[in-house]
Amino acid sequence: MNYYWINIKGSENEVIDHHFFWAPLYSVNKNNVKRNVAGWDSLDHVRTGDIFFCKNGANFEYAAIATSDVHITPRPESRKSNKPNRDGRRVNISLIKLDAAINAGDIIDGLLATGPDACTPKVVSQQGGFCQVYASRLSHSAGEYLSLKANLRISDCADTPVSVQKPSLSPFKSLPPFYSWTVLSEDVIYKNVDPSLVNDFSTGIPLDCVSFFCPAELAVGDKLDITLLVGGDTSSACIRRNATGRYILSLSKAASLLKLAQLTAGDKLWFERISGQVNTFCAYTMAEDNTISILPPQNTSSIATVNIRIGQSYFKAATSSICGHRCVVTGVADQKPSILIGSHIKPWSESDDTERMDGHNGLLLAPHVDKLFDKHLITFSDDKRIIVSVQLEGDVLETWGIDTQKVYTLTEKQLGYMQHHRACFNALQEKRLKP
Repeated sequence: MNYYWINIKGSENEVIDHHFFWAPLYSVNKNNVKRNVAGWDSLDHVRTGDIFFCKNGANFEYAAIATSDVHITPRPESRKSNKPNRDGRRVNISLIKLDAAINAGDIIDGLLATGPDACTPKVVSQQGGFCQVYASRLSHSAGEYLSLKANLRISDCADTPVSVQKPSLSPFKSLPPFYSWTVLSEDVIYKNVDPSLVNDFSTGIPLDCVSFFCPAELAVGDKLDITLLVGGDTSSACIRRNATGRYILSLSKAASLLKLAQLTAGDKLWFERISGQVNTFCAYTMAEDNTISILPPQNTSSIATVNIRIGQSYFKAATSSICGHRCVVTGVADQKPSILIGSHIKPWSESDDTERMDGHNGLLLAPHVDKLFDKHLITFSDDKRIIVSVQLEGDVLETWGIDTQKVYTLTEKQLGYMQHHRACFNALQEKRLKP
């Protein structure tokens, strides 16, 4: 089953009254040259059971399911024309009235954020407006996104009557929070890198996330300048609201510092508020290629009057990825909201800037295990087994199900940092053993 966007403005009566889509095979201009209007040939791929979202002017009011494969027919009688009768592509459909109309402008951010190939051909321009396209084939993620927005669940079986159902309580799992942005806290947000960020140094901000950057709503045409702290440098960015109402974040001035052109899909761009500073954010990146990652800055004295620990969420995300998003000791998987702790092996206060943000200088731990590790009541040996402090009394480990004979999964870099932790552990052991 495939998904399509189709523009029925001008042919809505034909679609509603007669239940079919029809597009000419070609048109002929005044010079007698054949041409194919954008999107006509999208119907060439349609098969029975495919799903259409029907745009009529500014709104989507209908969805449709194809009840036939595409086939060639003469121009329908409902089309009045003085031009020669030419054949065209026809798809018979069963039409479904949506529970509530969807404003097309409200779904632009979510649609584009499902991926660079959301629509073929493109239906949204880089300026955020709609292209003059008759029909466009949607990616599966884009189709799921529109299904969710339309509150639509359609049977995959062509022989089964079409039905409109309420979606399940769980949203489609292929769609991340806000589709490309994730809000971790009131002070931290990150965006999954997409082509517009890499190629144009700009990206749309979903309305759900705008308040993170903008203290008040912007009027159409207005802009807001923000300050960015990138590494040890200060730069700026601009948020503007375009004619369609979309918020666009332009990072052209900071693109070089952030190495945006070198990022790829799967990398992340992070923003963190600076406490007490208006319209000021730290910006940093987490790239698959660690050599181009921009780490959170640690020296904030130039813009803050207190010692701020920037990048805690970044560090935890890096540590979580290395630890497989599970507690190293208990094996419990993290969830949302998070229940595990990203614990530094070599303390933050004793680490340099690189060590503070190195995910290998951390363990993802359940809270009770983190407490033992942080207090140096347990550490790890070079053979990846737990060493227990003499000060830990009773059957704590047994009660908590912590196996001291098990060989745990630690990287070589984690073991390198563990030497520092173990030295502190041993020093405390000697102190505790003294009479």
